[in-house]
Amino acid sequence: LTKSVLDGYNVSIFAYGQTGTGKTHTMQGNGDEIGIQQYILQDLYNHKNKDKDMYNMTIALSCMEIYNETCIDLLRSQDNKLELKMDPQNKKIIAQGLREVVCNELQEALQCLIFAQKNRAVSSTSQNHRSSRSHLIVQISVCKMFLKHPEANSEEEQQNITPTCTTSQMYLIDLAGSEKINTSGASNPITDSETKHINKSLSALGNVMEGLRNRSAKPGQNAHIPYRDTKLTYFMSNVFRDKHSICCMIPHVAPSSLCFNESLRTLQFAERMSGIALNNVNQ
Repeated sequence: LTKSVLDGYNVSIFAYGQTGTGKTHTMQGNGDEIGIQQYILQDLYNHKNKDKDMYNMTIALSCMEIYNETCIDLLRSQDNKLELKMDPQNKKIIAQGLREVVCNELQEALQCLIFAQKNRAVSSTSQNHRSSRSHLIVQISVCKMFLKHPEANSEEEQQNITPTCTTSQMYLIDLAGSEKINTSGASNPITDSETKHINKSLSALGNVMEGLRNRSAKPGQNAHIPYRDTKLTYFMSNVFRDKHSICCMIPHVAPSSLCFNESLRTLQFAERMSGIALNNVNQ
């Protein structure tokens, strides 16, 4: 997937499943164990340092959470609420005012992640003592300016080739956990409201998946897909509307039989996701 980003594709990886099944552990690790976020960044900076004679690579990081249908910039301590807008030039959905930090070294990027994780909304539920109550979106923007064109066979050919630049994004998304209110241990109106917002946005994401699968099965049909139902689906439309994007879902299920219904729903969601071909959807 990292290679795809370096080749100019937009890539998204998201973790989905019930509260307490290890989504955040998968995405950001815990203690001495690193997660997908850190692995991806390590790989990107390894390529940046290894291939610096071929191209200059700029890596920038943004971190946003969607909490109770409010978008929040996790790299700002104040004035951090954001509005989602459509960019009139490229039709992408952007979080207006979202801070983007250019990180020259791996350690700078890791410090940004730590800062964002400390600012993320968490609560205690019966399913998970430290439950993420928001959807976390880490956006990594990669810009490559080629110093040497890979197809040039001589210095003369190299001088006659216009320098090229490729830009791409990777979205690393840790979704809040799906759960029923009566099993979440929500003992006050705040956690009750959080659970309702989480379930609404995940249900909307399921509706988008169903619409995409139907359109994928019948290319050319212009069936409505309800991206605008929630902030999560509106922003994630960047992933699903781009026929040159790659999307990877990591489903998480619990081993306990008490979680059978939630585990089944997660696997059904994954099955819907596996039936989507973005090339067909966006023809």
